Amino acid sequence: MELSRGWVWLVGVVLLAASLPVWAMPPAEEARLGKEVFADVRPLGLTRDPTLDELGARLAKVTQRKEIAWRFWVVEGMKEFNAFAAPGGLVFISRPYYAKLNADEAAFVLGHEMAHVDLNHHEKQMKRSRRANIGNLLLRVFTDSSVVGTVADLGATAYVTHYSRVLEREADFAGYHYAEQAGYNARAAVSALSKLGNEKQPPLWIQNIYATHPVLSSREDRLTALGGKEPDDAPPPPAGPSPATSDSGAQPRESDPQRGRSPATSDSGAQPRESDPPPSPQHSLAAGLKPLDPERPIAVRILQPSGGRWEHTWRKSFTKAIHLRLTPLGFTIAGDDLMYKPDIGDPIAAARSRNAKYLLLVTVKEMQSEVTAAAKPTGTPVKAVVELTARLVNVTTGAETWTGKFAQKAEGTDVLPTDPETLYLDTTVGGLAWKAAGEFAVAAAKAAGAK
Repeated sequence: MELSRGWVWLVGVVLLAASLPVWAMPPAEEARLGKEVFADVRPLGLTRDPTLDELGARLAKVTQRKEIAWRFWVVEGMKEFNAFAAPGGLVFISRPYYAKLNADEAAFVLGHEMAHVDLNHHEKQMKRSRRANIGNLLLRVFTDSSVVGTVADLGATAYVTHYSRVLEREADFAGYHYAEQAGYNARAAVSALSKLGNEKQPPLWIQNIYATHPVLSSREDRLTALGGKEPDDAPPPPAGPSPATSDSGAQPRESDPQRGRSPATSDSGAQPRESDPPPSPQHSLAAGLKPLDPERPIAVRILQPSGGRWEHTWRKSFTKAIHLRLTPLGFTIAGDDLMYKPDIGDPIAAARSRNAKYLLLVTVKEMQSEVTAAAKPTGTPVKAVVELTARLVNVTTGAETWTGKFAQKAEGTDVLPTDPETLYLDTTVGGLAWKAAGEFAVAAAKAAGAK
């Protein structure tokens, strides 16, 4: 009898929870949650990409929430094919996935993730999760059964992830329309998902029951149908301008953000558009370079103007940023420990002892960031300056094969404050350092490849 009364209380409280007033997430809370996600992801290395920014800006014009300050990041250290968004307008895409996409495909992927924020999916998901967790908690309290508790866990998960799949479907349709309204060939959504599907996937039964993204084949089917006739269950397209389009919904494009791909066509059969931004430096990093030898070991040493090792807490992370720029160009890293020892004597001899063929010496004349105004919900206004010189030495001969310099200033808004211990690439000063490392890497590759 007591158990029956308990179940009556359970049903009553669950119904009460379901009838709670609608909770609207304040903008400040959205920004706070976005920063939490950003803080979790930033150790993987977040960089800005001019082409990605331009593409995102075009999509932002057709979204509904004009108050959002959209920002787009490439996740350098994420090996999986993935893209996701955080509250507040922070959109992320992994480097391997981004490198595989042409502009039309990237427009759909970004549009899909932007739709999650634009349509308040994070808020809806949190409401749904909260109600599911309340029911799960009360079920545990009134039954006092570990077995039922386990079932309740699975039920809450399935309850929430089922709703997530509904949101994913909405984001697919909205992202399709965003891409189309921004002047891209939205039919490239199918090939974008196909590239995602070529990566290793969980078992289909797990995808069907618990995956937060719908099974890929069903998404491709829906989007293929959407390219012809819109399905009955598709929501109305988001409000936004309707650009002049061809019969495929796309304008011709001149460039393609994928490194090494001919800009004439995409996997989806889209024709190039003149209005697209040119390829970013990262995507065209190796353009025009001769293939390097299979083994081209290089050592890196960061110096202060006096000639000794640069004694700064950013030394290790800056060196790793240079490594990240060098390895796509055919270099292998040798002598990592050169960055750790304060006194190694002759750097060339030390590099030779580690079987390096080249030594990149980078001298830091100035690298700093200064806060210029009080922090805002979207971040902290700063100005940064980076001034460097560099020289590439042939370890075998001891001759300098290239010298260069980099000196730039920039102002920006950092999502999170500058870290005194780590040079994060997402900061304004880190972005300048990343740009300098890229320029030095390209110049070093050209010098190393010269006959």
